[in-house]
Amino acid sequence: MSWRTIYITESERLSLYLDSLMIIKNGEEYKIPLKDIGSIILEDNRTSLTVKLMNKITEYNILLIFCDDKYNPTTMIFPLNSYFRQYKIVEEQINWDNNLKKLLWKEIVKVKLENQKEILKKLKKIGETTILLDKYISEVKENDLENREGLGAKIYFRELFGENFIRGNNDVVNSALNYGYTIFNSKISRIIASKGLLTYLGIHHKNEYNQFNLASDIIEVFRPIIDYYVFLNIKESEYFSREDRIELINLLNSKIKYNSYMETVYNSMEKYIEFIIEFFKTGKFNKNKMPYLEIIEFYEL
Repeated sequence: MSWRTIYITESERLSLYLDSLMIIKNGEEYKIPLKDIGSIILEDNRTSLTVKLMNKITEYNILLIFCDDKYNPTTMIFPLNSYFRQYKIVEEQINWDNNLKKLLWKEIVKVKLENQKEILKKLKKIGETTILLDKYISEVKENDLENREGLGAKIYFRELFGENFIRGNNDVVNSALNYGYTIFNSKISRIIASKGLLTYLGIHHKNEYNQFNLASDIIEVFRPIIDYYVFLNIKESEYFSREDRIELINLLNSKIKYNSYMETVYNSMEKYIEFIIEFFKTGKFNKNKMPYLEIIEFYEL
């Protein structure tokens, strides 16, 4: 399985050399086999790349992400026809049972709240907020009709980053969270497409302007990994650095416990998506195949 994430910050040109990515910088050439690459993040908007390379990148099912002048990921390119039975898979996805969708969303919300509580416990922030999160977990109904997810997020973020913290503000913490979520969302979208699914047909999210509704559903249980890292390593920073961005990308190589085994976050995402596909085929829910965050092992570069 391809696993390397190539992070391009300074380069004059990217091109294809045989079946390798060739990076040209200051007259020097660096070659990386495409079979080893899972994603390429292009941060330098002065870099040029060839159409021949882009075609080969899609052939190898590599996720390509472009960033803007503020280093925010803005564009993703991945193949939409990489699955050999896509018509059948899409037909099944369109016909996913609505009752199963409601049931699955209920379980996703419960696991997300559980993972948020687990992060607070790891940080020794045990008290009124964790008690409330337990209460919300017990109150989640089908399709989360009473919005326990939203209530949980409000008290969780305030406990994590302070009473004055507001999601969406223009500050270092929000920049780091947004960047990390976008990287996770991009990887999930790539896996979704590789399974033959449509990214815009969600389980719960149904925003007509969101091309990645399904990824928005799937990422929810993984978000607290990013929250945890940002609290430990970026919360007190004066600015959001290049090193911070690299470490957030590298969270995909961190390990969590999934179905009784330690797996990388990326592998857990893939197995979780496979479980969701199987769930809609059989209607059988397996709690062990939901990603819980009792153990998080960060990968050191």
